[in-house]
This record gives sequence, structure tokens and C-alpha cells, in this order.
Amino acid sequence: MFDPAWFTLQTEFLAAWTGILCAIVLGSLILWIVIGVWVYRDAESRGMGGVLWLIIVIFLGLIGIIIYLVVRGSHPVRPPGGYWPPPGPGYAPPTGYAPPPGYAPPVPPPVAATAGTCKECGAPLVAGAAFCAKCGAKV
Repeated sequence: MFDPAWFTLQTEFLAAWTGILCAIVLGSLILWIVIGVWVYRDAESRGMGGVLWLIIVIFLGLIGIIIYLVVRGSHPVRPPGGYWPPPGPGYAPPTGYAPPPGYAPPVPPPVAATAGTCKECGAPLVAGAAFCAKCGAKV
């Protein structure tokens, strides 16, 4: 015999599970999009070719992410300009280092030449000064 209550219960149960499965599928899709965007940006910041790694992660899934995480450890993040400025004197640049076009190391500010000392207070005088910077006496 046909029981309408049983049929209604089955329909509600099926509708609930369909909604849950749709939410899981949609959540998984959103998660993979977020992971893909992260892989692309992270690979680009390391100079590794973001599009290539995005394709690898999309096609290989979890295995692609594991491969990317293993390979990315040996690639340091590039600075925003994409160049590695030398940190200081005696620094040997890494293999393949190429400074940007027109790059010149910073020049220290010029040091004012002294033109002797003040007769009043003994402070050093700047070349071409008409008055002492310390006491204001005429030179």
C-alpha cells in the first residue's frame, strides 16, 4: 500500500541531503579557487611562473599542492621591485644577479669642507661662510 507520510518523509530527507551535498560541492569549489589564487600569487612572488603552477595544482589537485610546497621552499621571495639590492660592503651577489637598468649604489651626502676655525669660539667654519654657525661672529 501507498503511504503518503512515508513518501513525504523520503522527499524531505532527499531534499536535505541534496542541499548538504550542494553546499559541500560549492564550498570545495570556493576552496580550490582560493588555493589556486594563493599558489599563483606565491609562485609569482618567488619568480617561479604562477600560471604553470596554477595549471599543475588544478590538474593534479592535492598532489600538485604537495609538489608545489616542496619545490617552493628553495625559492626565496623577491622584493617588490624584483631586484636583490646588495646588503653592504663585501657582499657577493648571487649567481644570475642583474641590477636594474640605471641602478647606482647610494651616494653618501657630501661633507662640507672646513675653512679653518672661528677666532671667537674655535668652532670649525664651513667654506665660504661669512659668519660662525656656532657663535654668530663675523669671519
